[in-house]
Amino acid sequence: MILLIFMVVIGQNVSKMGALIANNTGVPINYFLVLAYVILLLRGFVWIHILSTIKLRVASPLISITYVLMLPFSHYIFGEEITETKMIGCFLITCGVIVVTLGEKASSGTVFE
Repeated sequence: MILLIFMVVIGQNVSKMGALIANNTGVPINYFLVLAYVILLLRGFVWIHILSTIKLRVASPLISITYVLMLPFSHYIFGEEITETKMIGCFLITCGVIVVTLGEKASSGTVFE
């Protein structure tokens, strides 16, 4: 699951870099966009494997952690602003993921299929 989350974060950042380059150069295809598509394809295979081992009602909320990780990545790579509202949102997402995961583990004893 951690691999998938990092693939999403890295893929989104690579996509953004590719989009910025395409916008600045006027060339619609560049190495970053090709890499972003490769990551997207690989991410799909990893997601299918995860769905075969973890309950969907647990796996889907765990993907929300990507929003939390995107905040520092986008700040350090692209200089995007981190606001108090974004920090509160990330805190609430993290709390929600914890509640869903712990609730599933408490009700069925496991998050795995």
